[in-house]
Amino acid sequence: MVEASRFLSRAAEARRSSKRVALKEGFEPRASGDWLELVRDVAALANSGGGVVVLDRLGDLDEERLHEQLASYVEPEFESFTVEELARSGRPATAIVVAPASTTPVAFSRQGRYRGADGTEHVAFVRGGVFIFGFLVSVAAQVGDLAESLLKREAGMKDSSHIIPGHGGVLDRFDSLLFVLPVSYVLFNMLLVWAPTR
Repeated sequence: MVEASRFLSRAAEARRSSKRVALKEGFEPRASGDWLELVRDVAALANSGGGVVVLDRLGDLDEERLHEQLASYVEPEFESFTVEELARSGRPATAIVVAPASTTPVAFSRQGRYRGADGTEHVAFVRGGVFIFGFLVSVAAQVGDLAESLLKREAGMKDSSHIIPGHGGVLDRFDSLLFVLPVSYVLFNMLLVWAPTR
C-alpha cells in the first residue's frame, strides 16, 4: 500500500483540493446530501486513478454506511477503499483512500437527488453518466474528423500542412478535439459525475 501512504501524506499537507485529493469541510453524517456527494467523489476518484477524500473535523466515519451507500448507487460493486484517521493542522480528520477501479469504470445505477437545508433540490450525479459521456464524446470525435475532412475537401487540399508527412497534416492530429473539447465541457457541467469540487 505504498500508494495509500503517499495519498495520506499528500492529504495531511494539502491546502486545497487537487486531482488526487478532495478536501471536504462540514460533512454531516445525518445529511443524505453529504453522503451522496461523498459517493460521487469516491466514484470520481476510482474512475480517475485513485486518490483520497478528506473529511475535515470528522474523527470517525461509519465505513459500513459508506459501503451501503456505494452499493445503492454504483455498479459494479466497489469496495476498493479504506477509511483512515488523519491529523490535519492538529485537528482530527477522516481520510477515505480510494483505489483505482480495476477493469470497468464505476457507473451510477440511479440518480443521486436530495433536498438541501434551504429546500432546494440538488442532483449529485445522474444514472449512467460515465457511459453517456463516453458515447457522446466518441460521436463528437467522429463529427470533428468529418468536419475537418469536409473543410479540406472544400479547399481542394489533400493535406492541411506538410509538417507531418504522410499524416494529412497537423490539423488531422487535432481535428477531433474541435468538437470533443466543447462537448466534454458541457457534459462535465451537466452530468455532475466527475472530479471532486474544488
